[in-house]
Amino acid sequence: MIPKSLSLLSLAGAMAFALAATTAGAQTVRLHGGTGPAKALLARQVALEKQAGVSVEIVGNGAGHGLADLAKGEADIALLAGPLEGVAADINLDQPGVVSTAGLVVTPANSAPAIFCTHPGVGLKSIGDAQLRDVLSGKITNWKDVGGPDLPIKLVLATRGDGARVTFQTQFLQGAPYLATAIVRATGKDVTAIVAKLPGACAVVGKYNLTGEVASVSLESPCVITWALVTKGIPAGDIKKVVEAATPMLKP
Repeated sequence: MIPKSLSLLSLAGAMAFALAATTAGAQTVRLHGGTGPAKALLARQVALEKQAGVSVEIVGNGAGHGLADLAKGEADIALLAGPLEGVAADINLDQPGVVSTAGLVVTPANSAPAIFCTHPGVGLKSIGDAQLRDVLSGKITNWKDVGGPDLPIKLVLATRGDGARVTFQTQFLQGAPYLATAIVRATGKDVTAIVAKLPGACAVVGKYNLTGEVASVSLESPCVITWALVTKGIPAGDIKKVVEAATPMLKP
């Protein structure tokens, strides 16, 4: 007969082994990228994990950095805000060759307004396409030239690969560069914080990064940032489960 104490030890050991095996098999699916889609998913993270049946890590570090993390194996899904080719090309200007779009699969999810905003003291209500192009490129340097106060224009941008930055550059600058002396910050959230405090400042941001501390300017031609989930190849396993669960959560 096996001693009772030994039986209990064996049972405890078996349970510990089973728990270790379960933990070792568990996977956290990592979603990195655009701050807009990241913010939307963070608000639904509990529901996302429940529906997908897997834990997720959501990091809003910018669309370009999300693609770079995917390329380096530091993310399983890139949260794309903006056009894939444009965002990849933009991030590659700072880190040549870090992102290749070959083999990437894009699952479209949603779109969100892209906003041109200013410090409240600028007082500008609307701006034409040609005027906006000249402000963003640095051809116009004072707000008085577009119907605002006699105040120098200070452009603030998120770092390369940001969805709003790429989208505005594509639509209004036709790929031409922004003002070379623009102030650059890590994310759209950081950008609006600067604009709110700096007289004469302006920026391009996604709607999710807009705060009540800055003023939104009406555009002649509306601008929209596309959202998508990007994977290496066709998603499978836990990654597929997360993509399928997350996509409808990014719908309006």
